[in-house]
Formats: sequence, C-alpha cells, structure tokens
Amino acid sequence: MSTATSNTATEQLLQGQRAVLSLLAEGASLRKTLSSIAHYAEVCTPDMQASILWFEASTGKLRRGGHARLPDAFADTVDGLVPGPMAGSCGTAAFQKSRVVSFDVNTDPVWVAFREFAAVYNIRSAWSTPLLSPADGSLLGVFGMYYPDTRNPSEEDLALVDHFTNLAAIAIERSRHDEALRESERRRHHGLLALTAGMAHELNTPLGVARTASQLLGEEIMLAPDADRFTETLALVQDNLERGLTLLRSFHASVMDQATQDVETNDVLELVTNTVKSLGPVLTAAKLTVQVNSIYPGALLVRCAKVRLVQVVTNLITNAATHAYGPDGGTLDITIGGSLLHSNRAELLFVDHGVGMSEDVAARCADPFFTTARGKSSGLGLFVARHVTESELGGALLLETKPGAGVRWTLLLPMAS
Repeated sequence: MSTATSNTATEQLLQGQRAVLSLLAEGASLRKTLSSIAHYAEVCTPDMQASILWFEASTGKLRRGGHARLPDAFADTVDGLVPGPMAGSCGTAAFQKSRVVSFDVNTDPVWVAFREFAAVYNIRSAWSTPLLSPADGSLLGVFGMYYPDTRNPSEEDLALVDHFTNLAAIAIERSRHDEALRESERRRHHGLLALTAGMAHELNTPLGVARTASQLLGEEIMLAPDADRFTETLALVQDNLERGLTLLRSFHASVMDQATQDVETNDVLELVTNTVKSLGPVLTAAKLTVQVNSIYPGALLVRCAKVRLVQVVTNLITNAATHAYGPDGGTLDITIGGSLLHSNRAELLFVDHGVGMSEDVAARCADPFFTTARGKSSGLGLFVARHVTESELGGALLLETKPGAGVRWTLLLPMAS
C-alpha cells in the first residue's frame, strides 16, 4: 500500500471514529450510531457491505442494529436470527463467540440454510466477528462483512474489522448502560408514586372524617353566644383540611393517569398553549404572565403519552408561579424550537426573571419532597417533572440559575420521526 493510500485510509478511519464518538456524546439512538459505524466501515472498504446486529439477552436473538449499503429488506430478514452452529456466519460467530470467515458461502456448511438468501443480495464471501463485553465477555452482538466475491481477510482487513467492532461494542454497551439507568429511574419513580398513592389512600379517610367533624363543629359553634371568637380559627382548620384533601386527590390521580396513558403524536405548541390556558386561575392568582413563542418552522411533533408531557409542562409553569416572584408577579417566557446541539430533539425553554436559586437549592430542587415554600408546595413538582422526562419521555431536563438572575429550564425531547 502506498504512503498516500495509507494516509487516506487513516484519515477515513479517524473521520469515522470522530463521527461515531460525536453520536455517542449527543445520545443518538443505538440504530443511528451502529448505522454510522457500518457506513464508515464501508467507506474504508468500498467493495464491502456491513451489517451490525445486537444481542437481545431476554429472547436469545440477534436484533436489527445498523447497516448502510444493504437494503432494509436484508435487515428485516435477519432481525430475530437465533445464534447456532449452522446459522450463517453471523449466527455462528455469535454462537461460538469467535470470528467466522466463510471464504465461499456456496460451500461453507454454516450457510446451507441461507444460500438462497445470500444469492439475493449477491453475497459470496462473509466474515463475522462477535461483539463481546470487555467487562465480562458476554455477547453484545455481531459485526458482519459481506463481499460479492470469494476472499480471505488480510492482516489489514482484520485490523480494520477489530477497530469497528470495538466501536460497535462500545455503542451497544453504552446503550445497555443507559437503558439500565432509565429502568432504575423508572422503578424509583413508580415506587415513589406508588408510595404516595398508598399514603393518599390511607390519609384520605381520617382527613375526610376530620372535615365532616369540623363541619358539625361549625354548626355547633354558630349556636354559641360567642361564635365570632371561634369562626376564624375554624375557617383556618377547614381551609387546611381542604388543601390536604386536594393534594391527596392530585397525587392519586397522577398515579392513576400513568396506568391509562396512550402514546400518540403531539403538536408541542398546541399542547403547551392549551396547558397554559388550563392554568389560567393559578396564573392569575400568582400574577404570572406566560408568553409562548415557537421559533420552529412548521409543526414540531413529539411522540409520547400526552398526559405525561402535560404534567411536565404544568409542573414547570406552576413552579415559576410559586417560587419565581413575589406578590407583584412577573413573566415566564416559553420558547419552542429545535435543539442546536441535537438535531433530532425538540427544545422547550422555560425562562423566568425572578429570584433564581442558590447553588444549594439548585442541587436539591428536584429531590422528592424538597421545597422552599412549605405550605404552598408539596415538593414533588420538579421531582416528577425531571423523572417523567428522563425515564418515560426519553428526554432531559436541564437547569441554569443564579441568585437574582432567574431560572432557565431546558426541556429536550425526541422529535417524532
């Protein structure tokens, strides 16, 4: 290989590596990342077609991962392949956890059941390398390289294969790690809400009895000659009982909503605008003016359970209404657009110009039951908003704030494809 050719190959390799690492950093989907790896592998080997499958441990099957030149029909067909000793080069490599080189698929025994399939896609030679976890050696997937003629890999070919299989293994390991974190957060979130629902159920009865008793007591007090002396105190008791019952009902409704939610395509501007309208009385009482502005060309769509996104938006707005300003009120600006850093994500900015948060409060504001307005807030609003966003909507909720400089929440959500 000439020096010029070698330099070009190295640059292509580095370009592919940078592109893949960029996708990993921005949290792109596993399929998009694996397809990028397949693309750059093909760029470095122009007469090769690549396919990457990931292993689904719960079913014991290889699942569609990423490809570039190969058609979707190929990926759809191999999706669900079960590893075995005679399952083509990919299925066999996954079964053996070792590289399989089929010099000629027409004569290699592992391809007996797949020769007609290979002919459809002009595959004559196939090399497959298992993707193994560096942590415990478990199977992550398999990287398949297909050629239109018979051939064996050279040392340079094997080095190239190892480079891209390492990238693919990192991508799948990262995806598994992220999914495990999301599942942990989902369980924590549902556990807390289940606990809250249980508490709501247990507390509802004694509070209801107390409310009834206070009403009966009020009737007795009205007959007393010095009734005025007790009226204010009784009204305070009844107001707090009503507030407690209202909170319990809202907690219980939050849990019940999750059991009946349906995933659908939502227009973000329409959803936010309707949510603001529904909060009219709350905003009026807080003297908070909410301005909604979309800078996205056309309709910005996300797929999720509508009730969950409404809950996040509601909690961010009511948090500003409760904490951002004093009795004179202020404004909250909501800007809807596409993220400049993440091309496939919607971005909703919630910006107020109020009191802001100290570093300590900012670090704890999304903890369950933490609040700086005891008596006005349950301390669950931001906790629910962040955990619903991350564990159920597949997004992120980011905070920027300083004392006296207001609060800026950035809500990132996957766009509907």
